[in-house]
Amino acid sequence: MESRTPSRPVTAAACILLAATALTGCTQYTARPLHAQAMSRSLVRRTLTYPPLLAFIRHSHVPLPSDFPREWNLPAMVAAGWYYSPQLRVARANWALASAGIITAGGVPNPTFGFSPTYAAKSPGTSPWVLGFDFNIPIETAGRREHRITAARARARAALYRLGQTAWQVRFNIRKAWIHYGFARQRMILIRRSAKLAGQNARLLAARFRAGQISRPIFTAAQMLHQQQMLAAVSQAGQIRLRRSQLAASMALPAQALHNLPMHWSTDRMPAPATLPLARLQRWALFNRMDIQESLAAYAAANADLKLQIARQYPNINLGPGYSFDQGENKFTLGLSMTLPIFNQNQGPIAQAQAQRVLVAQRFESLQTRVLGQTAVAMAGYRAAWNRLHAAARLVRLQMQEVAVAAAALRAGSTSRLGLIEAQQSLVALELSQLGALEQAQLTLGSLQSELQRPLVLRRTPLRRDQLLRQLIHTKARSR
Repeated sequence: MESRTPSRPVTAAACILLAATALTGCTQYTARPLHAQAMSRSLVRRTLTYPPLLAFIRHSHVPLPSDFPREWNLPAMVAAGWYYSPQLRVARANWALASAGIITAGGVPNPTFGFSPTYAAKSPGTSPWVLGFDFNIPIETAGRREHRITAARARARAALYRLGQTAWQVRFNIRKAWIHYGFARQRMILIRRSAKLAGQNARLLAARFRAGQISRPIFTAAQMLHQQQMLAAVSQAGQIRLRRSQLAASMALPAQALHNLPMHWSTDRMPAPATLPLARLQRWALFNRMDIQESLAAYAAANADLKLQIARQYPNINLGPGYSFDQGENKFTLGLSMTLPIFNQNQGPIAQAQAQRVLVAQRFESLQTRVLGQTAVAMAGYRAAWNRLHAAARLVRLQMQEVAVAAAALRAGSTSRLGLIEAQQSLVALELSQLGALEQAQLTLGSLQSELQRPLVLRRTPLRRDQLLRQLIHTKARSR
């Protein structure tokens, strides 16, 4: 009697393995090497004329000058900084990584397949083959997958708010550099006027010195003052170049990208402190800041992690159906297995998850306390700068009256040209002080806006938070 061969079972097993391999979607590896030299060349060649950059700025819902891109303003500079910012690229990559975690969390465990052929030397008349086919189908219990997905989505949401937080920090740095650069240029105008007045004063005193009307120390002091003003103008020119480089660095651009760039320089309108109640500002900060929303998302993730660890108290179930061809006989089995929670009910991970949730809650409370305090400090600084600015403005108005009186006296012949020049020099000095007070007020206004993470003067079509985040996510920054 001929022995039966297991050709059909072997063929079936081979077909199952081939089908499983064919149905499995495989991702191919794509090499993306980093070349430091090539990347550095692309960084130093960045410009503000890159067409994708200009398209991004035009679609950014920010107010632009009428002749953009021939002229640039602060919103356009901020949008360019968002486009090129390496910090935003890192934050965007972190968000993509956290979003990929949702796919991982939602993955269903794959079943396993085993094939174990055995050859048994037997007496003639029976098949020598024993073929075993085993399946293992894991079944997750207690909603583990849903808890994992919830935690992963919360972490992705936290990474998204962290991206928005980074965007506000980039905006704050660019605005600060913009303020410094613009005021440095305005200060140069006043310093040149002061130097011109000092030169006129020195020439008038030189004529009087030659006529013997004044002593040499007075003449020398006037000459020294003129030289000091000329030196101040040279120093201020270097300060302008420094501030321009700092503005370019805040935008992740080389310094030459801003050279001879026409700018529509302006400052934010400053609301009176009386129109900004502290309680309202603190409420805005507590409900609007990105880090507050990020902390809430982190708490949601910690809460989902705790639910997941509690669910792991209950064992998963493994179904193990099998088939074996045992020396001519077909045998079917139905296996069922699980881990018995006798010695360990997942107490350790549960305790860690509970402690982690408490820690995140304490961090949230600490963050809220810090936000309240920082908002109050920023508002106090803005109020002090506002008062100093208005005091400086009053002094300038008074000195302008003195200049008008000196000019009238010169026309009436009751005073000399030197009296008018001295009054004008005092006016320039007070205007420089007023300019410094205005710069400080604008910086404190920026700090207050940064604490609130919203402009205090809303545009007609304000960019909502969801629009900002969506815009930052889909930014594909490239270097020319």
